[in-house]
Amino acid sequence: MTFDNAVSRRAFVAGSSAAAVLASLPGGPAWAQQRKFTIMALGGSWGDAIKEHIARPFGQKAGVELAYDERPNAQQLAALQAMRANPSVDVVELGGPRLGQAIALDLIEPLDAQRMPNYAAVHPANKNKFYADRYVAPWALTFNTKSVEKARAEAEGWNLLLDRKLKGRVAIPKFGWMGEMWMNAANLTLGGSYENFDPVVAFCRKIVRDNDGLVMESNDQGMKLFQTGEIVAAPFWTGRTYQMADAKLSVDFVYPKGWVPYGGGFVIVKGTKNRELAEQLIELSLDPQVQVAFAKKFSYLTTNTKAAELVKDIERLRIATADMDKAVNLEYDKIYRFSDRNLERFNRDVVG
Repeated sequence: MTFDNAVSRRAFVAGSSAAAVLASLPGGPAWAQQRKFTIMALGGSWGDAIKEHIARPFGQKAGVELAYDERPNAQQLAALQAMRANPSVDVVELGGPRLGQAIALDLIEPLDAQRMPNYAAVHPANKNKFYADRYVAPWALTFNTKSVEKARAEAEGWNLLLDRKLKGRVAIPKFGWMGEMWMNAANLTLGGSYENFDPVVAFCRKIVRDNDGLVMESNDQGMKLFQTGEIVAAPFWTGRTYQMADAKLSVDFVYPKGWVPYGGGFVIVKGTKNRELAEQLIELSLDPQVQVAFAKKFSYLTTNTKAAELVKDIERLRIATADMDKAVNLEYDKIYRFSDRNLERFNRDVVG
């Protein structure tokens, strides 16, 4: 997907409330018929934000009993396949390769855009008939400013992770977390292709085996590794980097060649008996006010174009054109075709 002229719209403003949005959601019999609604998503601080800004306000208005199925990204599709035709969850938050795979495996249902005005307001680059990104999270190169100068990080890009002076204090993401996405982006930058994964496997092998690089398994673990000083450089979220910097940690980031504008959002699990409720939760998650409330925690970019005037003066949420030119817009429908093979290679050839 492309982000021309869209990035400036994707941001947040301080202070928001879901009350006005919730008041506009339909009540009545359609909401009262189904009393239990289950959301599959990540746990940790990300899951807590989903509950606070989306799930709980939604559940109170809908009058339903909310349940949560919290599991890592890598386990979500396997769970959906296991419950095919009789799902125990109603919506799941997906993005990247998992989203492309879910569509290909016929695990999710298309949205009824006619009933979803907030979906209509999402920039075209951030949606298709099955989903709309409710955020865009840049995945860039984060570093400790006491150990790495910004000019050096900008010049070296991902190669900074091979620096022997940083041996034992760098990290890469686990394949089943964000590693598959990052490795594909880096691979294309290194001259590989979706079919040919050799360049990035060799690159990551050097990071892990020759430079004693660690493997991060989650957002929270990555932040902890930076906070304790166990790592000083790694591919990581810009929003989480801002969080750490706001907490007075000496970290910054650059957009290296091959960074990824990652998006994600809720989708409807095929076979749910709560389809209308599912659409309403997704619609709520796409409202600019709700996106703002969520984004304040993570400094990620909003996707609803109606938020443009609200966020135009937020400096940290603007990305320069020169940096946008370095981004890799991945074709997730191609990535998933090689997921099993590439996972095997990561386990065997990188982490051993």
